[in-house]
Amino acid sequence: MQYRAELASTQVRFSIGSLTAAAVVLVPGVVLVGFAAAGAWQMGLVPTAIVLVTLWLLHGQIAALSASARDTQRVLSDVSPRAKTLRDEVDGLHKRLEGHQLELQHARETTAFALTKLVEARDPSTGVHLERVRAYAKLLATHLGQTTRYRDLIDDHFIHMIYVASPLHDIGKVGIADMILLKPGRLTPDETALMRRHATLGGRALRAIARRDGRNPFVETAYDVAMYHHEKWDGSGYPFGLSGHHIPLTARIVALADVYDALTSQRCYKPAFSHTDARAYVIEESGKHFDPEVVEAFMARELDFVRIREALTGDHAIQSEDLPELGRSSSLRGAA
Repeated sequence: MQYRAELASTQVRFSIGSLTAAAVVLVPGVVLVGFAAAGAWQMGLVPTAIVLVTLWLLHGQIAALSASARDTQRVLSDVSPRAKTLRDEVDGLHKRLEGHQLELQHARETTAFALTKLVEARDPSTGVHLERVRAYAKLLATHLGQTTRYRDLIDDHFIHMIYVASPLHDIGKVGIADMILLKPGRLTPDETALMRRHATLGGRALRAIARRDGRNPFVETAYDVAMYHHEKWDGSGYPFGLSGHHIPLTARIVALADVYDALTSQRCYKPAFSHTDARAYVIEESGKHFDPEVVEAFMARELDFVRIREALTGDHAIQSEDLPELGRSSSLRGAA
């Protein structure tokens, strides 16, 4: 097919070149003969010369263009095999890069899993708590990503990052003394102040990792949820008293997921709240503790919250990664 196209192109160029060459010879002669037939051949000399020069210049341009086209075709014929080889090499490099990126992502997620297990080792009761928090956070992020406000901000990558990083929100607790972390009762004001340090301890540890790992979306997300998940929408939280949208979105999402699970879980100093009581608290704290839009997402998916809690609680609890695709599966659909 390519040979036929080249042959056709050559024939076209040959026809045009032959035509202009013939025109250079014939047209001026016809013009001059016409003037001679009228008995004014001397008056026809100038027009004939003009036509001759014009046709000659046109013929020269066409000849030059034809030569350039032939040269270009030769160069293209030489380059095409090399271009294909380069394309194959580039495709191979892209595949290798994708493989390296997958390996790097797996390594980061393995690191997150190891750090999560470190938190569990300090306080075994946090294990299922972390599973539920990341499932709640994924559900909230998925629903927010379907809203007009957050459609361009929350994508699958964002949802995956918050799912993987949210269990590290309490990583700073590894630096809290057992006498406070495992105390079977309410903390004193001084103990509460020490416990609150877990936010900055975790944030600083993850910030140190981020400095060594360059721009790492996973570590940045983990830093945000660890450092800021105790900030409150009205600015009354800690450690910095941030308010409103100054608090990272990931931290605002994890804040509600964390508090809901704490309320509905039994602690040594309190019984577990029912979903109805926890729901009432979340609604009451909308615009105070929690971002109102995150509360709206919670209300839209509250039935899914109940189902997740049932699936990830008790002797037959499953792992959060074994849940259906949260917020997108017909088997897990909320009240929206």
